[in-house]
Amino acid sequence: MVNTAPSLDSRGWITDPNIMLDRLMAYYTASNYHQSLMFRGKIFSLQKAIFDCGQDMEMLATRVQSDLSMIMSRNYTEGSTVETNIVEDDTSAKVELQIAVTVIYGGKTYELQKAISTTSSVFITSQNAKAILG
Repeated sequence: MVNTAPSLDSRGWITDPNIMLDRLMAYYTASNYHQSLMFRGKIFSLQKAIFDCGQDMEMLATRVQSDLSMIMSRNYTEGSTVETNIVEDDTSAKVELQIAVTVIYGGKTYELQKAISTTSSVFITSQNAKAILG
């Protein structure tokens, strides 16, 4: 059974597995590791992963995969998989982190793929990437 996820908009509590999958990914990319004293050390954040991994992009891909696997397994108890891949363009110094998440809810499979890339050394999320892994 899927848990619910809170929303700060008019949706209230999110129970739709597709919307929840998208929101959980968005929360991971937008959250700040230090935004809560009560839950210190329990907040997963792309910002913290980037800070901890520095320039090691392979370590970043592994860390993001681990973080998102933990988040998804807590919310989709029937099953979840996360794949990550780093694509580096040496000519433009652009780096793209590709993320593919697959979850199972009610016996049905839901998928989401995102690409997070750099622009002037700043990570920017690209929405709804299609067939980026595999």
